[in-house]
Amino acid sequence: MTCRLVFKPEECVACNACVIACIDQKDTDTGAGERPCRKPLEYDKLWDADARRRALAAACLHCVGAPCIPACPEGCIVRDEETGFVGYDDETCSGCGACVKACAFGAITFTVDGKVRKCDGCMERVRRGLEPACTLACPTRALVLRRDG
Repeated sequence: MTCRLVFKPEECVACNACVIACIDQKDTDTGAGERPCRKPLEYDKLWDADARRRALAAACLHCVGAPCIPACPEGCIVRDEETGFVGYDDETCSGCGACVKACAFGAITFTVDGKVRKCDGCMERVRRGLEPACTLACPTRALVLRRDG
């Protein structure tokens, strides 16, 4: 099975429910300066035909040929064979930052302890047949999980 997180910007109402769900799921310490895995981006002064704000809920794209995987000298960035998501093992992370430099999308960050943090598609939840926290929280289904295969 290969999974993908699909974002439909035309359905997004910029409510940030996906961001809050991600913060909660990952126990992100935003008060200490940790950045959420999913971040909202609003396009100022751009309006669609329905006069709604345009937004983008940006996170790891789980790229085919993800450059962060070979960039990690510790081997802690890996593709999960069951889900296809790019995950990480923060126990083996040395905090060198090579993965951050390799990611063209700025999707990788660090915890206050200097360990890697990125969207892993909530792969543990998905393996159990559950939805990722962000897709479960999205009230308009602008963010959905697609399971292929």
